Amino acid sequence: MIDKLRLLHVPPVPLNKFASFLEQLQQRVKLEKCKLKRRIVNAKVPQGTKLGHLLFLIMVNDLESQLSCYVDDSALSEVVKVGESRL
Repeated sequence: MIDKLRLLHVPPVPLNKFASFLEQLQQRVKLEKCKLKRRIVNAKVPQGTKLGHLLFLIMVNDLESQLSCYVDDSALSEVVKVGESRL
């Protein structure tokens, strides 16, 4: 993610803020009164954060046009005619 931001010529100060945000990102699961221990998230685009939507758009910005992008997910599809060989 940081490499993509560098390619987009993000200035050093915001780039460092993004890097700090991504490196220190933690989450935990809570079910009623039971809370699990916080764990570091290794995902490149965190879900459930305000910056997550922006980072997702940056991450998928250069993907092929047959990719359907949603708010926090993507799907790749291809149309193949019946009987057509893909070899």
